[in-house]
Amino acid sequence: MTERTSVLTVKARRSGAPALEARAVLRPAVRRLGAVALGFAGGWAVLYGALMPFGLGLVLGLAEDCFAPCAAGAALGVLLHGFGALSLRSVCLLCALGAAVAVRWVWPGRFLPAVLAGCGTLAAMGLCFALGTGGGAELALFCTADALLAGLLLVPWAVCWLTASGELDQEEVVARQAQGEFVLFGPGLAQDIMAYKLALYAAVKPEVVVLGSSRAGNVRAAFFERPFVNMAGAATDLESLRLLVDRMLAVHRPKVVLLGLDFWWLTAGVPAGRPERIVQPSLLDASTLRAPWRWLVQHRLRADRYGLEAQLRDTGYGPDGSLYEGAVLDGRRPAPDHAFARTLRELESGSGVWAGSLAPDRERLEAFAEICCRLRSRGIRTIVFLPPLATPVLGALADRNGGDAGWLSALRQGLLDCGVESMDFSDPRVYGSGDCEMMDGLHGGDVIGASLVRDMGDRQPWLRDMLHREYLSHVLRERRGLAAVPDERLTALPEADFLGLHCAKKRRGEATPRF
Repeated sequence: MTERTSVLTVKARRSGAPALEARAVLRPAVRRLGAVALGFAGGWAVLYGALMPFGLGLVLGLAEDCFAPCAAGAALGVLLHGFGALSLRSVCLLCALGAAVAVRWVWPGRFLPAVLAGCGTLAAMGLCFALGTGGGAELALFCTADALLAGLLLVPWAVCWLTASGELDQEEVVARQAQGEFVLFGPGLAQDIMAYKLALYAAVKPEVVVLGSSRAGNVRAAFFERPFVNMAGAATDLESLRLLVDRMLAVHRPKVVLLGLDFWWLTAGVPAGRPERIVQPSLLDASTLRAPWRWLVQHRLRADRYGLEAQLRDTGYGPDGSLYEGAVLDGRRPAPDHAFARTLRELESGSGVWAGSLAPDRERLEAFAEICCRLRSRGIRTIVFLPPLATPVLGALADRNGGDAGWLSALRQGLLDCGVESMDFSDPRVYGSGDCEMMDGLHGGDVIGASLVRDMGDRQPWLRDMLHREYLSHVLRERRGLAAVPDERLTALPEADFLGLHCAKKRRGEATPRF
């Protein structure tokens, strides 16, 4: 994980980029054509002389962009199977396909309504025909059985997908990452991220550690000359931070802790939160088996990706524990916080972390100071820093505070009164960055992460000797105005203007990542 890699000279744009872009354009069309073919095979399927509801099962399970083409293929298969002579079972299956497609269009992303509509229509049509034609109990029985079979088809496919995606292989992820392999762990199900980060921490035994929420996830191992693990994302409030520190110190004592502090952890009125024990997903749980059908594979599985988010979105934790978001970065997936609209909307509504005032709470300040004191009493050098916010978010917070932008100064003074010094990186403009280097309204990219670490080294000489200064200088010279350092292990496509801010996302050179 800590092997040294020299910084490469600036290179031209890769010659293979146009081919990759063409593939990205053609892939959706190929996927839909594949869905048509798969649906046709499912609609044509016959077992022991009886028409099977495989087409309906596929329509219920395929991804949002594939279920309609699959339904068209399944309907064509059912129609052609009898060469135009439709049986009552064929009519029932066609009606069930129509119902499933209609519900999936009306309620996109909703799993249960589509299953109830498709399977329920199949069973109900069989019953209606049975009652209307007389003596049709066999038809009703067969249609009900077909409905159950269509629903049961989801179970084995879900099990196979969860197993193949690596969603449940946390131990294997840690073993490979601890050896320095670039594999991403991005679970799509609720998992115990603290347990994962602690396992990685125990395997690496780093000298430098980053703590905090996901907002501190942009600090990379490449910035340092010493063993490093980013534990960001394992703590979401003061209580989980205290628990993380206790468990961390019971395993190993690092030399340096960089502690990213979310200001709402210390403000009055925000829910304090309680650490919850997250149960590892089980293949016997219905919610676990439903998940793959919301995320059904849209490309071949990769051996260096573990979990649904990692497989489908190139999003997850890298071998140093830092956070990557590949599919958003290169524009393959829309940014959830386009133009910071989501963050600003949540701030205006005053819900969640934005509840209450911006005034620091004395009790919480003292609780945070106690955590810092615990670290320092163990001889661990600790730097507390405030991660960046997008400038529109800073403006909205100042407006909420009656136009006064001094609320951050009051927070830092409150910390200082409790014996905790802090570095304020809230405003990216202060250290030469900007909104184009943000991933969303609350998260900076790894170029901002490089800026923070370099500034920390400038202020703390003892930290400077631990930094890979040549690499940091190269990143900040070549990648200013962009969010990420190019890394073919994550994505081979160039960075897009994913936030819609009219940023000049022209690739001006490349820096080789170090892990």
